[in-house]
Amino acid sequence: MNAVYVQVQGRLKLSKTKQTLALQSAAQAASLLVQGLPAEQRSMLRLLFNHPFPPPFRPQAWKLFLSDPTTRFKYESKCVTNRIGTISVLDAQFTMKCQAVLDAFPSVPPSRKIHMAMKTALSYIHTITPQAFSTLGEAYFSLVLPLLLVWPDADASSLVEAYATLLAIVPRPHFVDEAFVSRVVDLLNTVDTSYATSLVTLFPSEVPNVLK
Repeated sequence: MNAVYVQVQGRLKLSKTKQTLALQSAAQAASLLVQGLPAEQRSMLRLLFNHPFPPPFRPQAWKLFLSDPTTRFKYESKCVTNRIGTISVLDAQFTMKCQAVLDAFPSVPPSRKIHMAMKTALSYIHTITPQAFSTLGEAYFSLVLPLLLVWPDADASSLVEAYATLLAIVPRPHFVDEAFVSRVVDLLNTVDTSYATSLVTLFPSEVPNVLK
């Protein structure tokens, strides 16, 4: 009985191995086809985001979609001519924060190389687009994690190129003007004072201080 069980398990394992190899081969072939896409059609790769597809295909697809040779060239050139200029004034803070984020995200293997690439990329991007950090807050650090999962061996240049491109297409939080909020609350007060008061109580952070 045990011999039959072992034999069946062996065949199942072999079958799964063959399926895995076939899937990997198909994914690699698909990635080669994607590389041949005209530049104007590569934006369609965004349709693949948040959809499961074979891991061998993901790095190539993301590499093409998040490609920006100009950003990469500017970073690498600045590293040569003005290395200090690639380092944010918040570099020390970024270094500690990156380590904390990585420690809390065990899916990314612990590695000094990954930590340094992440910190270096975020520090440089902050020097060219400081509003990204001030707008995104904690998300500025967490959005880079999927890239580290896909490219665990990525160097700083590759991460700068990909993450800067990603940040350019990530929707920014929409902030409502305080004057507009004040006007809405005033109108609500004319219709139903108790309802307006309830809303102000429920969403204090959304209401200008002058109305509190």
